[in-house]
Amino acid sequence: MIRPAIPADITQLSVLKQPKDEEHRQVYEKVACERMEQSKTQNCLLLVVENHDKILGQVFLRLDGNETEPDYPNIQDLFIAQEQRSKGLGRQLIQECESIARKKGYTKISVAVNPTLNYRAQVLYESLGYVSLGKKPYLDGVYDGDEDWVIDLVKELK
Repeated sequence: MIRPAIPADITQLSVLKQPKDEEHRQVYEKVACERMEQSKTQNCLLLVVENHDKILGQVFLRLDGNETEPDYPNIQDLFIAQEQRSKGLGRQLIQECESIARKKGYTKISVAVNPTLNYRAQVLYESLGYVSLGKKPYLDGVYDGDEDWVIDLVKELK
């Protein structure tokens, strides 16, 4: 089942990415809290996929886009628990984001993906009709000291 995240999900969301220590767990918890707050006041939504009250994955949808593609929704931080991957859950979350965007009247949706470190995600998005804009990779951020160089993929919503 896919649904909007609620405050009771914070504990599960803080451990979903299997943090390496308590400090990282707290960071994940803080991000989840911030995204839930943004969902209340801004044009975005934190979604979870669950089975029997266990959260198996998450995605953050910004309907107001991102810095590089501000004119249409942007999918961010799609993450599926390691043991649940390759079961179609990521695909379901992506399709839910697309459905929400379509219902809001958008004709495109985008996602930034690291083609080197997250090639499997890029293949998934491309299998769903996302195409590269052909731009050079750009630095999305630095996470745990590692630079995250990404490209934008866009899909026409029909």
